[in-house]
Amino acid sequence: MKKLLFIFLFFYSIIANSQSLLTDIGKADEMYKNDNLAQALFIYKNIDAPDDKISKRIDEIEGKLLDTDFANDQFQKCILNGNSALKSSEHELAYICFNAALLIKPDANFPKTKLRDLSKFVSDPNVDKRFNKLIADADNYYDNQDYERAKSVYREALVVNPNDTHASNRIVEIDELILKKNSVKKEYDDNIFYADRFFANGDIDQAKEYYQKALDLLPNESYPKQKINDILKLQTDAMALEEAYNKAINDGDSAFNAQSYELAIELFTEALTIKPNSEYPQSMINKSNHILEQVNSKENEIAAIMTSVDEYIAANQYITAQSQIQKGLSLLPNDSALIAKKSFVDSVIAQQQV
Repeated sequence: MKKLLFIFLFFYSIIANSQSLLTDIGKADEMYKNDNLAQALFIYKNIDAPDDKISKRIDEIEGKLLDTDFANDQFQKCILNGNSALKSSEHELAYICFNAALLIKPDANFPKTKLRDLSKFVSDPNVDKRFNKLIADADNYYDNQDYERAKSVYREALVVNPNDTHASNRIVEIDELILKKNSVKKEYDDNIFYADRFFANGDIDQAKEYYQKALDLLPNESYPKQKINDILKLQTDAMALEEAYNKAINDGDSAFNAQSYELAIELFTEALTIKPNSEYPQSMINKSNHILEQVNSKENEIAAIMTSVDEYIAANQYITAQSQIQKGLSLLPNDSALIAKKSFVDSVIAQQQV
C-alpha cells in the first residue's frame, strides 16, 4: 500500500510540476535571460490572457526566429537542453525543450519522437486549447488567402496533434493553391512582358490586348489597369488629332478650289504639323506656292505693260501703245483698265486714219 501511495504521489508531483512549469512566467523569464528564447516562447504562448510585456516578448522572439542562423542556433539549444533534461529526469523541462524545437522546425522527427516518449510522464492541460487556437488562427489566415502563413500555422497545429485531418487536408489544399497561384503569376508576368514590348514599339492595340489578358488573370493588379488607361487616352488623343487633320485638309482643299491660295497654304501647313510625314498637304503647299508665284509674276508683267502703255500714249505713239495693250489682254483678257485703254487708243487711231 505504501508503495502504491509513493508511486501515486510521485506521478502526481510530476503532473503538478509540469502543469505549473508550462505556465511559469518566472521560468520563462529566466530562459529568456539565458538566451533560451525558443523555450521561453513556448511557455509564454501557454499563458492565458498574456499582459503587454509577454505579448511584446512573443513578438520579439518570433521576429528573431525569422533569421535562419539564429533559428538554427536556438533549435540546437532546444535539442541539447532537452536531452540533458531527459538524463536528469526533468520530464516537464524536456517536454518544453522539444516542443520549443518544433516551433522552429515543425517537421523535425527527433523532437517528435522524444515527445511521444514523454507523453507517459507529462500531461499538458493546455494542449487542446493551444491546438484549437492554432487551428482558428490558421483558418483565419486561410480565409484571408494568406496561404503561406496559414500553412505554417497548420503545420504548427500538427505538431500538437499529428493526427488532425483538417490541418493535413488544408496543407495539401494550400500546396495546390500556391502551385496554381504561381502558374497564374507566371502567365501574368509573360503577358506583361509582351504588352510592355508592344507598347514600347508603338503597337498600342496589341499592347492593350496583352495588358487586358494580364488584368483578367490578376484583377487587383494596378499596373495593367494604369497602362490600359494610358492607352485609352492615347487612342482618344489620336482620334482627336485625326479629326483635326481631316478638317484642315478639307478646309485647305476648299480654299484652294476658291483660289484663296494663301489661306490654303495656312491650312495645309496646320495639317502638316499634325502629321509631319504626310505627303498630300506638302504637295498642296508646293502647288499653291507655285500658283502664287505665277500670279505674282503675271501681276508684275501687267503692271510693267500698263506703265509702258501710259508712256506710249503720252508720247502719242498709239500704235505701239495698242500693241502693248493687246499683250496685256492676252495675259488678263478681262482686265477693265486695259479694256478702257484699248477703247481709247483704238478711237484715237481710227480718227487719225480718217
